[in-house]
Amino acid sequence: MIRHFFITVFFAALFSCSFGQRINNKVYQKFITADSVIIVSHLTTYIPIVDDKTNERIGSYRLVEKNRVNYKIIKEQYRLDKKEIDSLALIMIEANKDSTIEDIGCFMPHHGILIYKKSKCSFFDICFGCRHFITSKDITLSDEISDKTWLHLYHFFRNRKLNYELTGETIEQQ
Repeated sequence: MIRHFFITVFFAALFSCSFGQRINNKVYQKFITADSVIIVSHLTTYIPIVDDKTNERIGSYRLVEKNRVNYKIIKEQYRLDKKEIDSLALIMIEANKDSTIEDIGCFMPHHGILIYKKSKCSFFDICFGCRHFITSKDITLSDEISDKTWLHLYHFFRNRKLNYELTGETIEQQ
């Protein structure tokens, strides 16, 4: 009887601990309280656009600028249901247990996560090639995530048919 009691207490503590981490995580909360979450593939952002005639730099594409999504650069999009939002949030907040993070410096993002709440759009702009992302100012999360997490994120996009520029060579080699 006492053994049964301790086993029950152990599992209750374990469940409440992991559930409590989700509740207290601001990034997780941003996902699950969103009105909608859409994952996208898009043209390359943050690379200078050069005028063919004058050879001058005329700016670069941004996924979101001044709280407005640049729909002109979006190639594919997929609206997540509540269960998928929860799954994606858990991937993004997965603890990094890798001791070494391999760094490749291309940063040519082609994928994004758009998180809508009321009239605000928060975002992640993701480069699977170098395994880095940037976020809107209201999201604080390091892009030094584990190889396992990058693989989960890659497959999350791939399983929803967002294949534009998703070669996976860097990801699949892990």
